[in-house]
Amino acid sequence: MKYAKINNTDILASKLVLGTDAFGSSLSCDDSFVLMDAFFDAGGNILDTASVYADWLGGEKSASEKTIGKWLLKKGCRDKVIISTKGGHPDCNNMRIPRLSKEDIDHDLHNSLVNLKTDYIDIYWLHRDDESRSVEEIIDTLDVHVKSGKIRHIGASNWRYERILEANEYAKKSGKTPFIASQIQYSIAKLNEGSLINDMLGMSYGDAEYNKYSKDDLSMFSYSSVAKGFFNLVATGKMDRISDSAKNEYLNEHNLALAEKLNQLSQEKKTNISALMLALLTEDKKLNVFAQVGTRKISHLTEAFEFDKICLSEQEFDYIMN
Repeated sequence: MKYAKINNTDILASKLVLGTDAFGSSLSCDDSFVLMDAFFDAGGNILDTASVYADWLGGEKSASEKTIGKWLLKKGCRDKVIISTKGGHPDCNNMRIPRLSKEDIDHDLHNSLVNLKTDYIDIYWLHRDDESRSVEEIIDTLDVHVKSGKIRHIGASNWRYERILEANEYAKKSGKTPFIASQIQYSIAKLNEGSLINDMLGMSYGDAEYNKYSKDDLSMFSYSSVAKGFFNLVATGKMDRISDSAKNEYLNEHNLALAEKLNQLSQEKKTNISALMLALLTEDKKLNVFAQVGTRKISHLTEAFEFDKICLSEQEFDYIMN
């Protein structure tokens, strides 16, 4: 497994992050344990979850966090696992009402600690922004929890870069805790403009947003890192199996041409397309990327593990990315 320090921290994290949005809901508790065991045994050490996972299904609240909490208790490995969870998400039944008041953040953090059966969170993310609130108010609220030891570091999920920059400038001036990372939808694919919903943010390699991050020292935690399987299905001639959301986000001439190049290079490297995409993300010299993989199948996770065996020359990297 490849590892790297998360910028501006002492945390050495696996470059592969296990996404857990289905754990304990559409994926049973037992099957979730199997995936976490496999990830941990392969050297993976960071789990990404959220207080809201998977409340949209209408079942038990915070099913993912609770499942991880049970696994941590059974495994007895809390000190060896980096817990990344998120709070401050709007109610799933009314996405237009933000939840970033002090009371909302305090409530979600408390619940996450209880659900995860831990007394601290390694990286606590705000799941959405509320631009009607000042960054000063938000940073002040989070800083209290860092000083108390409940949070080690903070991150911003689906926040505009400019808001993160504004927050960190305030944190630096006031001696408060800054955001150390951004979490948005990012893969090597080109995203269709305006295709993301519910205020989710994304970027494409080399675009204006990417160029902002490449000049900063924020680490990048990417989700949808293998573009929802789009390139695998294109390369294997299974276009009819691509989900509507993946088509809406990724179906364009650039990505169809990219699929051909990925297919060619994956065959030359004797690896799979998903692993190749993860290697390209995590070997980027301009960004410190930690790539999230969310799956319900152990076979898909095993395929992803191959990313750390792939060595890419500068010419191969440029051939795909440029």
